[in-house]
This record gives sequence, C-alpha cells and structure tokens, in this order.
Amino acid sequence: WQQFVIPLGTYQGSGGRIALIAPDSIYSDNYLDDITVELMPACPRPMNLTAIGTGTETAVVKWTGTGATAFDVQYGVTGFTLGLGTTEVAVEDSLEVFSLTPSSVYDVYVRSNCNGDTSEWIGPVSFRTACEALTDSDLPYFESFTSWISTTNRNHCYTLANSYQGTLNQPSLSVTPSKDSTNSVYMYSGETYAAWMSMPAIDLFIGDLQVSFSMYKSSTYEYPLAVGVMTNPNDLSTFDTVAVVKCIEKDRWENFTIPLSSYQGLGQYITFLSP
Repeated sequence: WQQFVIPLGTYQGSGGRIALIAPDSIYSDNYLDDITVELMPACPRPMNLTAIGTGTETAVVKWTGTGATAFDVQYGVTGFTLGLGTTEVAVEDSLEVFSLTPSSVYDVYVRSNCNGDTSEWIGPVSFRTACEALTDSDLPYFESFTSWISTTNRNHCYTLANSYQGTLNQPSLSVTPSKDSTNSVYMYSGETYAAWMSMPAIDLFIGDLQVSFSMYKSSTYEYPLAVGVMTNPNDLSTFDTVAVVKCIEKDRWENFTIPLSSYQGLGQYITFLSP
C-alpha cells in the first residue's frame, strides 16, 4: 500500500465533490482505502518519499515538499520505533545518508519543518544497502541455501532475475528436491526468456577461481545450464559464458567443477544461467 496526500489549493472552481477517476484512455487497476478529507495544515506533509541504497554504507532519500524551511529525516534499521532513530535535517528535498551497515534494510521517515511548526511524518519507506564484495579471506566460500526462508526472505547478496516480460517468480527457492534435506534453487526458462542467479560480487580476478556445484533434473529432457560471469547482475547482456553443462541422468544429483581460467574480463559476478 502507498499513501498519497493531495493538496487542493490550486483548485479555484465551484465544484462541491472531490472525485477520483481512473482514465479510460489507459489500462488502470488500483484499489483505494482509508480516504480522509481535512483542512489543509499550516505545515503540509512532504510527498513522494523515495529512498535507494547507493553503496554498502550510503543511501539517497528524496521527497517533494512546499512551504517548509527545512525537513527532518529519521532513519534506522527496519522496524525501528519512530523517535528512536537517527535524525538529520535537510534544507533541500533530498539527503544523502552515510555510515550505514552493508547488506542491511533500513526504514526512513520525513516531515516538514515550517519555522518550528512541524508536519506529520510520512513513511516508512524501506531501502537496502549494497553487499560487500567477497575477498580472498572469504575463500573457500560455500552456500547451501539452508538459511534461506523464501525467495524474498533470503540472502539478498544473490541476484535472482529473469528476462520475462511480466511477473515471474524465477529463479525460486525449492525444498524438493534438496541434496542436504534443506533447500535448493529452482531455475526454469522458456522459449522467450531466460532465468539466472548471480552470486555475490567477488573482489578478485575471476579467472583465478573455480566454482563447484551440484545440479539435479527431474525430466528426461536435456536442459543446459550456462556458467559464466556478469559485470552487472541485473543486465543479461553483460553475461559471458565460460561453460555449458547438462545432467546426464534423471532424478539424481550430479557434481560439477568449472575452472574459470578462460574468463579474462573484469566482471565480479559468477552467474548460473538457464537460457
């Protein structure tokens, strides 16, 4: 759910009804709830609050507001109690936040400050900071997906993505089959789209590494899996193939080890691609 506040001060007509209209020129599919009409406050709330993590320890918060001399921005680890977070003051309609914790989710609120009179807070809006890259001290690195709860509640240093033109839950977390009685990642692609999983960034020359994994197929069809490297885990065009493998037998886990020595690029993301 998103909350909107629409000041009506620009309306100078004589109409006596406030209307909410879904235009007939475009497809519209929305739900409405909790409609409130009230006198416009002396210090209006800001609107259009957004926040995005821009690095491992930084984020940018943006909003729009009128009539305020400053804005109070309060943030903290997601779920924090408003009033107990870190508060900063901004005089523009944006603020860059520093000294955050890598790979963490934060909530942020903003309110207007009109010469000492303050508006209600808007928010929270959540954002996630980027993950720190793996280094040689993290090797050998191992992931069994045991701690993953769901496709959304998981290690977000992994990128799960697809090229489907629409909404598609692929790749996804699966509990059956699983090699060690916990979880596995299920990857499925179609004739017109691919699905891929990128590992966390690695701050080493990828060509010096090898990657080992187990793979399982539940069909008699030969489904290939491409193993390669990406410079941008959200852009399929940056994928460089190192090897293509297939399971030989149905309903059996098979082990693969792929040397990455043929890769000479600058990518940091080892990626498994179902083409």
